[in-house]
Amino acid sequence: MGVVPIVNENDTISVSEIKFGDNDTLSAIAAGMVNADYLFLMTDVDCLYTDNPMTNPNAKPVEVVEDVNALRDKVTLPLHTRFLAKDNPMLDRKWWILHGLHSVGTIFIDEGAVRAIAKVGQKSSLFAAGIVKIEGYFVAHQAVDLKIERTVKHDDINDVEVVMIGKGLVNYSSAEISRIKGCQSSDIEQILGYADSECVIHRDNLVITTKSDN
Repeated sequence: MGVVPIVNENDTISVSEIKFGDNDTLSAIAAGMVNADYLFLMTDVDCLYTDNPMTNPNAKPVEVVEDVNALRDKVTLPLHTRFLAKDNPMLDRKWWILHGLHSVGTIFIDEGAVRAIAKVGQKSSLFAAGIVKIEGYFVAHQAVDLKIERTVKHDDINDVEVVMIGKGLVNYSSAEISRIKGCQSSDIEQILGYADSECVIHRDNLVITTKSDN
């Protein structure tokens, strides 16, 4: 049609509810939503380096990246290079949940729930029994983060580490989840007087960002 669409976040009408961070992030989300073959980011650096080449003469270029997670331990300053797509890309709906929606609250879950929803090769919904606590105010069908608090010992001192597990769309509001957390699904109707769903987040509306091998 002879038209080039321009998507720009740096706009005077942008508000926090519809901001994604910057135009690089927004372009990545847009490319994923339209299943683009390539996304080109223009920058003043020729490629990705293992460190800042302007301050570290020993920084080495990284021309192709196959696994972003494996790269994180090697690169201290992510810039721009060629990132290869995975053979099993994320479904459009889950991509939208993870990158297109702002989280309005947080649900903290226990280790049993983490094993159930995040174990490699397993797809389970999140049930009320695995919920420890919640933060924030939200209503049904909004997006929330899923996290777990783990005790980590540093120099004989116990510290609490918060780990991001995933993100999902809830079937119940924060007020309802506060009442049913830790309970069995069969008890929801007795507690609330109704049961819209047996799970708090259905597996189809759940995106896992941290996989578990246990």
